Amino acid sequence: MKNINVSTKVLECKLDNDQLSYGSLKLSDENIFHKMQFINGTHRVQRVPKTETKGRTHTSTSNIFVMPQFPESLKDAFNIKDCRVETKKSSGPGGQHANTTDSAVRILHIPTGLVIQNQDQRDQHANLIVAKHRLTEKVVEYHLNIQREAIDEWRGQNMSGLGRSDKILTYNFSQNRVTDHRVNYTS
Repeated sequence: MKNINVSTKVLECKLDNDQLSYGSLKLSDENIFHKMQFINGTHRVQRVPKTETKGRTHTSTSNIFVMPQFPESLKDAFNIKDCRVETKKSSGPGGQHANTTDSAVRILHIPTGLVIQNQDQRDQHANLIVAKHRLTEKVVEYHLNIQREAIDEWRGQNMSGLGRSDKILTYNFSQNRVTDHRVNYTS
């Protein structure tokens, strides 16, 4: 690859006996996913450790997953312009005031089809505020579920075949060699 100015942030790192067993990085660059997506898979490393007295080559593997960045912010998930607000008379117990004013509020979020009703307060404005807050929570939860489903689907499609024999690259440090098993090329 040509020079890429990438900022790196370690999200998670787990060590077992001073060896990396799990790590998660966030790479930031324009179109970084498109540049890195083809390294998904099992990478084999062949090396002679410093503690090896007889010069034998040790082989280990590492599974690499490159995932696209899904939007973190759902601030724009809810817009009152996407809603239909209806008012009606409150129902249920409440004395003389309950059935005389249109204080109950029903909000339909048209893009998702979610509906929230509120008649807990005595006036329409207060019910509208409560209903907006409840609807905002529901819309954000709806979008988070869609994101989770997209991530799960992506993982299912891209994380299969991670056995040692499914390697895509081999790094042989003692022979200063890299082999790409997908195209059968060694450099």
